[in-house]
Formats: sequence, structure tokens, C-alpha cells
Amino acid sequence: KRNLFLSIKELHLFNRRLFNDRLNLMLIAAINPCPCGNYPDMNNCTCTAEQIKRYLGKISGPLLDRIDICIETPKITYDELSNASGTSRSRGWTGSSALREMVLGAVEMQRDRYKGTAIDFNSQLGPGEIDKYIELGGMEKRLMEEIYEKMHLSARGYHRILKVARTIADIDGKNNIETSLEGYVCNKTSKIKEFTRTYKIESVKQDNDEKISEKEQSQNNEKEKKVN
Repeated sequence: KRNLFLSIKELHLFNRRLFNDRLNLMLIAAINPCPCGNYPDMNNCTCTAEQIKRYLGKISGPLLDRIDICIETPKITYDELSNASGTSRSRGWTGSSALREMVLGAVEMQRDRYKGTAIDFNSQLGPGEIDKYIELGGMEKRLMEEIYEKMHLSARGYHRILKVARTIADIDGKNNIETSLEGYVCNKTSKIKEFTRTYKIESVKQDNDEKISEKEQSQNNEKEKKVN
């Protein structure tokens, strides 16, 4: 298999037929919350609920089920933008050089773990191998059962959470996966589905209906003024 790193700016416009099983693919993709890109800022968003639903509906469920982590990037303030280094320090963000060392340490842990096998990284684990290499305690098993039932996960989604949790634990230099880590990974892996399935469509519809109502009321008032 060939290794490929792919970065996509507008995921919903990407031709899914370009994906195939002959590639070891690392995908980083981005998508706007709506066609105009301004939701949930209802003062600037011009989209209707149907437009947002149609826009997000272009991303298939099977593709979403293969995305490991989704991060929402909220609008930043002017102070954060003009003082990026200070913001990073105040929020306790890890610098790129330190993060690189953590990642290299995780790679080394995985090399030791899978020595003598055909596996290089956690992402390559199959269902049977997950049972062997990712051991959960009693609390972790109960949490995963709760997550599986509440989120109606597919088998792939369930295994994805475990593999991502194992990788983050490796980055932190931990041998065991903790419940807090599973909860964090569950939150980050579910964001993309929550985002595309609903993304507060009813809220958008209500807000837009109110906008339309206010606009119509304003037009009617103007008409009455002209008549008088």
C-alpha cells in the first residue's frame, strides 16, 4: 500500500471515489458550518435551515464513521489574534517542539508494543487485536458500554474510540486508558456526527423564521407609512 497525507479545505465538495483500499491515508479535512460560513452568528448568517441541511447532507455517513477526531474551531477575539503567543501560554497549550517529542515517544511505545508483528501503529489494529492490546478496567468497560448504547455506535465507531484513546494515552506516556480519557475521545469523535446530523437545525429554522417575520413586519410598516 502507498502512504498518502491528504488535506481538504471543503470536505463536502471532495470526490469520495478518490478514496480506495490501496492507500494508507491520513486525512485532515475542514468544513464550514453552513454555506455562508457564519453560523451560529445569527446576525451575519444568511442561510435557511433547509440550505444548511442540504449543505451538510453532502457528506456521507460511512465517510464520517471513518473520521477519528473532530475539533470545532470557534471564532477568536481580536485580543487572541493580536497576542497569539500570550494566549497560548495563558491557556496552557503545548508548544510544537514539546508536542513533537511527545509524539515521537508515543511512536516508540507502539513500536515496542507491536514488535514482531505486522502492526506499526494503533490505527492498524483489527477487532481481535484490539481485545489483545487494549485492556480496559471495570470502570472503563462500563463507560464504553454506556457510550455504545447512548450514541448508537457502529462497531467501527466503538473500535475507533478505543484506538484513539490508546494513542492519546501513549502520547501522555500512560500504560492504561482512563475513564476521563475515554470520555474526552468520545466527545471529540462524536462532534462530527452531531454537527452534520442536526447542528441545531431547529434553532436555525426558528431564528430564520423570526428574521423573516421581522423583515415582513418592517415591510408592512413601510407600506402603511406610504399609504398614510
